[in-house]
Amino acid sequence: MQMIELRTDGSTYIAGVDSQCYELARKGNAMVEGTGFSVPQVARMEIHGGIPRLVSLEEPEDGARYLPTLRKMFTEEGVRKITEGGMEVSIETVRAEARKAFGLPADAKIIDDF
Repeated sequence: MQMIELRTDGSTYIAGVDSQCYELARKGNAMVEGTGFSVPQVARMEIHGGIPRLVSLEEPEDGARYLPTLRKMFTEEGVRKITEGGMEVSIETVRAEARKAFGLPADAKIIDDF
């Protein structure tokens, strides 16, 4: 997950992020890779009694590369960051971190076996 922007609206904190999720698992001495996705999201949070609470989580609607919805969800600067790219963590970085987490060598084979 990459932070795109953070702003406030009264007592509500609004975090715009680029979320990424990948299915990765260890199988013997290899890493199994499944599906994945990357989507910009806006989380709205409020703090009550010192405890943050998620109020809503919004994802863009499909179509037109999300642009009409992104313009409603993010500031102009946030939309620019998303549309110009470079926000995503590369799949190679994700794979390297997963190999470490699973105790696999850096060159462990990747198989598609979900």
